[in-house]
Amino acid sequence: MDFDKEFTLKLLENRYMEENELLRNVSCGSLKEAETALSSSTLSDIKPRLSDSLRNFQNYCIIFNTLLRKAAEQGGVHPLHLDRLSSEFAGKIELLKTPSAGKGLMQEMVRKYCLLVKNHSLKGYSPLVREVIARTESDPSADLSLKAHAQRLNVNPSYLSALFKRETGQTLTQFVNQSRIRYGLFLLNSSHMQIQTVAQHCGIPDLNYFTRLFKKQVGMTPSEYRNRIRS
Repeated sequence: MDFDKEFTLKLLENRYMEENELLRNVSCGSLKEAETALSSSTLSDIKPRLSDSLRNFQNYCIIFNTLLRKAAEQGGVHPLHLDRLSSEFAGKIELLKTPSAGKGLMQEMVRKYCLLVKNHSLKGYSPLVREVIARTESDPSADLSLKAHAQRLNVNPSYLSALFKRETGQTLTQFVNQSRIRYGLFLLNSSHMQIQTVAQHCGIPDLNYFTRLFKKQVGMTPSEYRNRIRS
């Protein structure tokens, strides 16, 4: 093997090693380590395959998005969250104006996929608890009572309640309320819905009760929160 071929082989092996290290960190939700791996890598310096440098970088970002999504999936994240984040980045990739902006997007992708694993990994939970969490986060407006979950899973409510508390450290009611308020925060940030409508979408048609839960978790009422993010 001549020197040029050996050098090219080493570069290829090194790139795959760096890529695998980055993906391992993402699958563990290790943000600091993943950011370090990205900043010290040559992942974005791949030989162009197209004459259009922007389209070439966009294509690489599409591949990168897929790799990060699979890494987060290995980290135990439900497809619901994976699909949402992957679709968000697919749109951002197509809106890129320059390759240099693409490097900033890659950093954002690594950060958000790591946080996704950290906040939504279902690893370590039993299948029943995973089902409850996935159902709760996928449809906050549904009937998420203990009775409804138990009936859907065909298990004893007392058993499911004890299992959920043992594995998560929270009661099912606490978890459901937190999930609903998180969704409320998302709606307040991303829409112009009236607060009453936001509450209904969160599965809490009683506006006063929604406001009390919201203030307990966020430290301010929904109206105060909306005014703050708009100011």
